Amino acid sequence: MVSFREEPAGRDTLDAISRDRHVREPRSTKHYGDRISNAPGAVSPRIARALDTHPEIAVTIEPAGRATYAAIERELRSDGPTIEINDLAVDSSSVMAFAIERMCTFVIKAPLEALESPIAQSDLVRDRLLPFLPIENPRDVTRVEVRPWHDTGSLLVRVWCRVP
Repeated sequence: MVSFREEPAGRDTLDAISRDRHVREPRSTKHYGDRISNAPGAVSPRIARALDTHPEIAVTIEPAGRATYAAIERELRSDGPTIEINDLAVDSSSVMAFAIERMCTFVIKAPLEALESPIAQSDLVRDRLLPFLPIENPRDVTRVEVRPWHDTGSLLVRVWCRVP
């Protein structure tokens, strides 16, 4: 059985729910029989129709009971789980020295010849992809890779960007 719990929501959400709330009559699921007729426990479509009397899943919306509210209150008053943090001796200056790049992937419908040259790739990044990259300056792009994407006539374009 599946049940839903109501929780506090904002005015807009409550208004949308109240306008959209409708009750749907229970419906039976349809059994079409098994596709593999010689499988163990397989049922023919005729037998499956005979079993087709009640829905398999019933969904109800009920208010939470006293026990549920009491459990929530106990959990809210508790201190929560104890988390142990081990202070490892890590030199943060060594971490800051790492060169980090972020790779963004795009699928572009275009012929491979259109993006074979570095100039065409640079134009693509500057004119079309820059708003979708985590950088502001195209000079922060360190690498562009273009390859055919399966047999779809599309290209897989990967753009590497320097992380500040």
